[in-house]
Amino acid sequence: NEACRASVLRYADEWKKYVDRVGRWVEYDNAYKTMDNTFIESVWWGLERIHDKGRLYEGRKVLMYCPHCETPLAKAEIAMDNTYKDVTDETATVKFKLTDPVKNGLPENTYVLAWTTTPWTLPGNVALAVGVEIVYGIYEKDGENLIAAKELSESLGLGEAKHELTGQALLGAEYEPLYKITKVAAHPGKKWLILPADFVTTTDGTGVVHTAVIYGEDDYQLGVKEGLPMVPILNPNATYNDDAPAFLHGKYIKKAEVDIKNDLEERGLLFARENYVHSYPHCYRC
Repeated sequence: NEACRASVLRYADEWKKYVDRVGRWVEYDNAYKTMDNTFIESVWWGLERIHDKGRLYEGRKVLMYCPHCETPLAKAEIAMDNTYKDVTDETATVKFKLTDPVKNGLPENTYVLAWTTTPWTLPGNVALAVGVEIVYGIYEKDGENLIAAKELSESLGLGEAKHELTGQALLGAEYEPLYKITKVAAHPGKKWLILPADFVTTTDGTGVVHTAVIYGEDDYQLGVKEGLPMVPILNPNATYNDDAPAFLHGKYIKKAEVDIKNDLEERGLLFARENYVHSYPHCYRC
């Protein structure tokens, strides 16, 4: 602690000159520093009052993560220069088969199309998200009924819709999981169904978002709100753990993506796969 204090104060005089020069007025002689006991004690005092009022709780937060360093990265670190790089990934558009479409006024043999730039998250899928006001179409192709946002149908090569509906009409519809994770199946609450979310857009993809809950900020907030199962399927080094499907155990996520897509294709559940260039954060440490 003393070494850290000495390091912080080493350039105090230069800092004063610099801050004065840029026109920022700061109290130096009676500075209130975060390393001072008076500051620390004030923070603990405030936390105690919040706790006494029953307003302090423990939560979780989704952060960027480096599997090589096996450590999370703060948003401030991700905002640094040269952290984001354009990379090419093969995306997947997947078919999720509805278990009882008639219940929602939909035809038999109906699939919902969902697009993802991170196919490695698909084994952890627990829900699909739609925009309640987005207009979706039902498209017939090769004897199957496919649902996707009307605005994106042309880019998906779906042709004319035989019926239109809003996302509101899809809410609550259940579907067959791509992979039946035992711990997810045992969850007593919601799972493998369509839910509303305000982060769903029609700028690309299908207008339907696949969510694995714990691998994205928006996904996590949706999971907390809806009480979805949160089952990690990865080890700290980004290889699949024993809760993941057996054919993925021990495999690194990016290398396993090909296996996942091939498996879905063999089972007739992969609608499309294509390369996609997007900006992706990288760890500045390694």
